Amino acid sequence: KSLKPLKEIPALINRVTLVEGDVAALRAEQEEIKAKLEQLLISGDVAALRAEQEEIKAKLEQLLISGAGSSSSPSNAPALCTETIQQLREANTRIQAQLDSVASSQAKLSAELVITGLTFSETTSLRYLAYAVLRPLDAELTERDIISVRPLERVRVARNDTADASGASPGAAGCRSQSHCPER
Repeated sequence: KSLKPLKEIPALINRVTLVEGDVAALRAEQEEIKAKLEQLLISGDVAALRAEQEEIKAKLEQLLISGAGSSSSPSNAPALCTETIQQLREANTRIQAQLDSVASSQAKLSAELVITGLTFSETTSLRYLAYAVLRPLDAELTERDIISVRPLERVRVARNDTADASGASPGAAGCRSQSHCPER
């Protein structure tokens, strides 16, 4: 009677081995998902991010339905399942944040901003200057987000020269619409 628990040891070892195998497989899958996410986040591919998000949701549902796997013991299944589900939810949250960021960035790309009253030397990087001005307004802004910077002073000089040659008033030379034109 006292040797009966000893006979259960091989079965317990087998169960532990199977659970460890399940954990290793889940961790490998998690690393694969992380690698895919990093690659997708770098590329900014919205469609691929949405597909990855749907895949994660499907895996979450599968884990909820099947538990941590048929080989897991009932006592270990909830903890393992909860940990994996939490990791997948965090990945899903990161994907959603990235999707929101991409959507926000796309909206920002269509906007044009004119900053006046800044002075700079010939050696000043206009792109960096624009970044330094805009960074306090948007904490997520990176220098890469600033696609182009054009000094309007050079454009105004060219417009004034053109206006002088044509006889038009300098204020009206560069107007795109009446709302932007100075009083005549």
